[in-house]
Amino acid sequence: MAMSKRMSKKAYFFTIDALIALGIIAVSLALASFYYHSKEKTTNINLLADDLITTFAFLNINKTNNPYVESLIANGTITDLNNTVLEQIGEFWAQNKIQEAQNMIKNLTYGLIPSISGFGFWIDNEPIFIQNITGSITALTTSKKMISGYEKDKPTEGYVARAWARTALKNMTKSFQFYVQGAGVQGGNGMTITKKFNLNASEILDAKFYLSIHYGISNINSMKFKINGNDLSPNWTYLEEREVNGDTTHVAFGVADAAGYVQPGQNIVEVFLMSQSSYPAYVNPGMRLDVTYRIESSYYQDLKLKTFYFDNIESKETGDKKSGAWAIMPIHIKKGRPLESVIFHLKAKDIENITDIPSNISQYNVQIYLNNRIIDLFNPPSSNETIDKIYNLTNDVAEGDNILAVYLNCYILDFWGDEDTILYSDPINDPDGSSYVEVRYGGEVVEEIKYGVLDISFVEEIGGTKNSTKIYPLNVTKEILEAFVQLAQLDSSDLSLHVDNGQSNNLIFHTPRELSTPSKIYVDPSYIRNGTVNIFNISDTCSLCHVLPESAIEYLANVPALVSYGEVFTTQQEAEDDALQRLNESVGQYAQVLNFELDSNKVQDVPTLWGPAIAEVRIWQ
Repeated sequence: MAMSKRMSKKAYFFTIDALIALGIIAVSLALASFYYHSKEKTTNINLLADDLITTFAFLNINKTNNPYVESLIANGTITDLNNTVLEQIGEFWAQNKIQEAQNMIKNLTYGLIPSISGFGFWIDNEPIFIQNITGSITALTTSKKMISGYEKDKPTEGYVARAWARTALKNMTKSFQFYVQGAGVQGGNGMTITKKFNLNASEILDAKFYLSIHYGISNINSMKFKINGNDLSPNWTYLEEREVNGDTTHVAFGVADAAGYVQPGQNIVEVFLMSQSSYPAYVNPGMRLDVTYRIESSYYQDLKLKTFYFDNIESKETGDKKSGAWAIMPIHIKKGRPLESVIFHLKAKDIENITDIPSNISQYNVQIYLNNRIIDLFNPPSSNETIDKIYNLTNDVAEGDNILAVYLNCYILDFWGDEDTILYSDPINDPDGSSYVEVRYGGEVVEEIKYGVLDISFVEEIGGTKNSTKIYPLNVTKEILEAFVQLAQLDSSDLSLHVDNGQSNNLIFHTPRELSTPSKIYVDPSYIRNGTVNIFNISDTCSLCHVLPESAIEYLANVPALVSYGEVFTTQQEAEDDALQRLNESVGQYAQVLNFELDSNKVQDVPTLWGPAIAEVRIWQ
């Protein structure tokens, strides 16, 4: 009996173990069934999404065989039959034809998407078409492709245009330099400097006359300045009295408004200076006439022949008063250009053959120097002599600035002529008979028409305060064709100009002899580096030889006169009008475009025109 009970208990526990095992198997089967059902559903809609967007990407419009698509072709809504369905939907989206895009998607997917599935089409996350289902979503899949050449509100085909100026009415600023020059006259009628020049311009916009003078008598109002017969009234910014060799003398710097007096064509500028009994009057570095004007031009000309005329200097003798005249001229020699010849023509009148020359002076009435080299020393055969001589300086000059100095019955600050002394120059009426330097380069004349640029001249004042050393950073963003430093000083002794372009620090100029610092120093473009800041360092060893803020950098540079292809427009006229407007806006601060070229193209089937945009198919259950 006891044994039988024990056996029944063992059977009972076996039955419970079996039931637990069966329960585990049933749950496992249920979970497995649910897992495989969900995976099958997700796999199916994922494949469907991939197939659908792939079909759209490769199926051409002309192969759809769909009545709705054919109706869009027939009424001209669809114009490119080689578009894929995806490209055509992208085109409708870009053109805001959303209704057409929706209808096309609806028609082409009819019967392909099971009724139990939701379906949608997006471009750049903007819903184009949605077909929803009721109930909660248990599975979602998405498939994407890029479509290039499409962007919202941008035409997918049309016209683009660019424009560039061929000729223009340019705004130019040019400095007409007065050389460092002077004369000694013991009172009396003083001295007159006359500059004559032709200005090729259609209109004068502005003009300023900068004056830097050394004079003797105390009343500065005795100095006279005229342009085309009109008296100027300078505003004297600096006016100082100085003692030189026991004599009281004066230096002055000022600016006069000359806008109403400079004219297109011929111009005559007259400067009348007075000196005291034993000290001359002369021009310091800084006397220049800055003129802003308009000129019609189409290209930069770097001429083979350049002629630089001296100013006419007339020292008027009165009674037994002494006179003399002198002038320097910088000869600018371009770096790297083959030099053919440099000719100096000297024409002087009323030159005296004086034997009683101060003992500290070389005993010659006519002295000519190039830098520190003697070119000629001679005495005229008789008094009141006219000097007419030609010198070949070709082998004497070097690249950069060379200072030619001419002394007539004087040397530096000493003068001894018995009558009038005239350094003659009249480039308008007597160009061949005037005093000049002619620089002729070898090779061909450079007349360069550069595509899409205009050559424009600029003048940038250095500013700041007067100092014996001035540093000016020139930010160069254009191709420099020519460059000059326009000095303004109350006096000059031993001036140096360096240009640091970030790669090398170059000595451009150093004063070669007394009173031979020019107003205008040539800086070859090879020393100026584009795309960086170039540091101009101007310094004078003399403590009173200040470099003034009115000193300037003058340069000629190429500026862009071209605009590239712009936006896509529906018509060619719209594209060209846009290009011309952009051109005028681009060069408006420099010039007024007169003649221009337009280039327009029709664009279509350009994958990189816009975008890319992202097309996306989403399917859910």
